[in-house]
Amino acid sequence: MLCSLCSFNNTPDASACERCGKKFLDKIPKTTQVSEETSLAGPIKTGEIHIEEKNKKKEPLILVVEDNSIVRLMVQTILSVEGYRIIEATDGRSGINKALQEKPDLILMDILLPSLNGIDAISILKRDPKTHNIPVIAISCLDTKKDVMSAIEAGCNDYVKKPFTPELLIQKIQKFLPRNR
Repeated sequence: MLCSLCSFNNTPDASACERCGKKFLDKIPKTTQVSEETSLAGPIKTGEIHIEEKNKKKEPLILVVEDNSIVRLMVQTILSVEGYRIIEATDGRSGINKALQEKPDLILMDILLPSLNGIDAISILKRDPKTHNIPVIAISCLDTKKDVMSAIEAGCNDYVKKPFTPELLIQKIQKFLPRNR
């Protein structure tokens, strides 16, 4: 059997490469049990082999409501690196709809949004019994005391001024979604 890793020609009955040790998937029994130590990050299908991680805990879901595509991409990148799942909305109305449909664990809400601004969207979310317990972090370039107070009065749990560092954003998120990583 030819090894796809090192191209060594092994004996036909080999279950692993005699040179590099790579296991041959077609030799693994179809009922293989996967231990927690060797489990994989998600379901994988290889031919007829189906391996799933047992007791996979889903990472927290964060709704990012931001109309600026560059900021949205930056936030998405920061959150993805940290392992968070992300959904997005580009205005206040679609942010409310996504929050109601998806029930995220946390919302990052821009304040200056088209169609419905972030302050009004936060007020609506905090009045709705289905979403009032979801922590909301306002993200805005507005930073006067009045702007911050408006966001807090609307129901924001915290406030981040743009531009921000990835470390600051993650620190703020982890106040509401502690991680055991």
